[in-house]
Amino acid sequence: MKARKIKGLILVELIITIAIVSILTSLVLLNSRSFNNYLEKQELKSIVISINQTKNYALSTRQRQNIIFTNKIFKSSVNNEEIELKKLELVEAESNTKEFIFTENARPAMDDSLNPTAGTLVFKGKDKSYKIILRPVTGKIRIEEK
Repeated sequence: MKARKIKGLILVELIITIAIVSILTSLVLLNSRSFNNYLEKQELKSIVISINQTKNYALSTRQRQNIIFTNKIFKSSVNNEEIELKKLELVEAESNTKEFIFTENARPAMDDSLNPTAGTLVFKGKDKSYKIILRPVTGKIRIEEK
């Protein structure tokens, strides 16, 4: 038996190999983008949970409580712990508040200059922006995607 010598790839084999590699690459890129969006939304949910915890703590203790936001960190008066944001960043220019204060009745309070502390926080992710809106009278929280 003679051994057959292969000198190179056939054009069809080369095209099929390139097609398979490009399909696999596009799948990886799509999954990484959707995974990043998922992580951003999870971080948004944790922010909303912290706001609700602060509001509920104000109601249960019958004392004013606040939650303060800076560029990549937020701090609640409930546990006095600073929580770092990994995927989102506060856009101060578009946000009309950086602090939510809740009264004994769990409603947004007025700050020192008699402005309601309810308002909008705008966070920027990698591809999208998100708004967290706290309503002035009811204290309900809504999330919008930009």
